[in-house]
Amino acid sequence: MTTVSSTDGTSVEIAAITETASADLAARLGVDTSAIAVVVAEAVTWPDGRLGCTDLALPYSLESVDGYRVVLEHEGTRYHFHVGSDAIPKLCEGLTRRAKGPGSPEPSIPPPIK
Repeated sequence: MTTVSSTDGTSVEIAAITETASADLAARLGVDTSAIAVVVAEAVTWPDGRLGCTDLALPYSLESVDGYRVVLEHEGTRYHFHVGSDAIPKLCEGLTRRAKGPGSPEPSIPPPIK
C-alpha cells in the first residue's frame, strides 16, 4: 500500500482513503465496490478549507489544507472526493461529470497547491 505523510507526522494510507471513498460511492449508487474504478488518488494541498469543492457549506478555513484528491468512475461518470485534514472523503457533487473517454479533461476546479 502507498503511504504519504500527513501534516502531523503520522502516516496515512492513501489506499484506505480510496477504499472509504469507493465504499461511500458504492453505497450511494447501490452497487458493489468492484464496479467502482479509481481514476486518481493523490496527496495534495488545497488552497483553502473548501478543498476545491464549491458546493461545500460555509464556514471554511481560508488557510491552505493538506489532504487528498480521489477521482472514482462508475459507468462513465467521474465522482470527485476531496479530503482535508480530517481524512474523511467528501463527495464534491458539483464536480461530477460524464467521462468523455481516455484523456478527457477534468472539470475546472481551483487547483491544489502541490
